[in-house]
Amino acid sequence: MPSDDQTQDPASFIDVPGDPTMTRTANIPPIRVPLPLEAKIRSGFHSFALHVAAAMLSGLTVWLGLWVLFGDGAGLDVRAAGLFTALLGAAYFINAVSFVIDLTRQQPLLTVDASGFWDRRATAGPIPWSQVESAKSITGLFSHQGAFLKLRRPVEARRRPIRLATFHYLFRRRGNELIVPVNSFSNRDIIVRAMLALVRRHGGAAKNR
Repeated sequence: MPSDDQTQDPASFIDVPGDPTMTRTANIPPIRVPLPLEAKIRSGFHSFALHVAAAMLSGLTVWLGLWVLFGDGAGLDVRAAGLFTALLGAAYFINAVSFVIDLTRQQPLLTVDASGFWDRRATAGPIPWSQVESAKSITGLFSHQGAFLKLRRPVEARRRPIRLATFHYLFRRRGNELIVPVNSFSNRDIIVRAMLALVRRHGGAAKNR
């Protein structure tokens, strides 16, 4: 009698690398992830209010940094601190505004299945895995922040909204490259690992940085 692994439709799952533990760092069994994967932002008044408050606080930080930067009698070190504060506040302000915009978009924002993926923040329709030449993960301090994909041909895609974790890729993007930020999703690690595994399944190269 065939096993469950043999009878299960490959289009309904993807196996991704498992997580190492303190006691096991080799021969780690894969994690079976059901497909499709849907990534949504937690909606509701509390989430909206939280991100609006974050945007306002970041805006205040920008104002404070500029006030210090251009204030009378400030030394070079103080002005440098003011510039750093203003830039940091601006980055978080843009990030918070992007979250608020996402709350108004059609959900789910990102769908990943066996045939392709659709980032509704960037493209008008799904992109098949067969069009992905290579992929690599974008990592932060503690988790995945997105995926950087090189496509076999150019695709029409919006470069916004900006995400803090992927901001440095914004102006490096070519027509056949696509950045999929996931830092606003609770299941971001699984999403990135599933995307890389699906790229490999369809003959592309994938690298987990």
